[in-house]
Amino acid sequence: MDRDLPETPALVLGASGGSGTRVAGQLLRAAGGYLGGARNEAGDSLALVAAIEALAARGARLLEGGRPEEADLALWRAALTEHLALHAGEPFWGWKNPRSMFLLPFSVALVPGLRFIHMVRDGRDMALSGNRRQYERHVPEGPGTPADRARFWAESNLRVKRHAEAVLGDRYAILRFEDLCRDPEGCMARLGRQFGLRLEPAGTGIEVRPPDGVGRHRALPAADRAAVEAAAAPAMEAFGY
Repeated sequence: MDRDLPETPALVLGASGGSGTRVAGQLLRAAGGYLGGARNEAGDSLALVAAIEALAARGARLLEGGRPEEADLALWRAALTEHLALHAGEPFWGWKNPRSMFLLPFSVALVPGLRFIHMVRDGRDMALSGNRRQYERHVPEGPGTPADRARFWAESNLRVKRHAEAVLGDRYAILRFEDLCRDPEGCMARLGRQFGLRLEPAGTGIEVRPPDGVGRHRALPAADRAAVEAAAAPAMEAFGY
């Protein structure tokens, strides 16, 4: 698809749902990036939502290996073309959608030079998040206990991390939500240095602060908390928690 793409760099933001991609997307737009024309209230490009819904499960399987089907690439190519309809020469372009992390096999195939920001948030808190859409779509028959959701968080994010490190190298970056809350300017500057882009928001009043849900796993009964911590532990360590 490279002949149809803007010449400016492409940057994608993905995560487990509820990890804070909404505010990160606001910061990227404030830095001058194009993340789509029509967007929903979460900041996701409406042109991409249906294709992501159709492709996420197959993309998640491809993270373990294999090549995308041509029909799936054609669907994603058409969605990206629609997404770019209002692009007007911004210094970088891309999109923000949590399940973009599962579409990496398709995106990497179509977008040369893609940079990917993998946003993560404490998996013990994510196990108690009210945003269960990603879990319910990918584990429709799952028991849905906090420990089960923590396990899904850990396994899916580790799978994305392994794949992204292998195919993207230094075009892959991890952004922890808690770090973004503490130092948004510093986090954006770090990402900009890594990707060779200017990502510091210019003249914006965007407030980034920890929500009430930070540390909510501590309110669980001891046995439940231990189960959640055990299920999340492999990824907690991998992401520096």
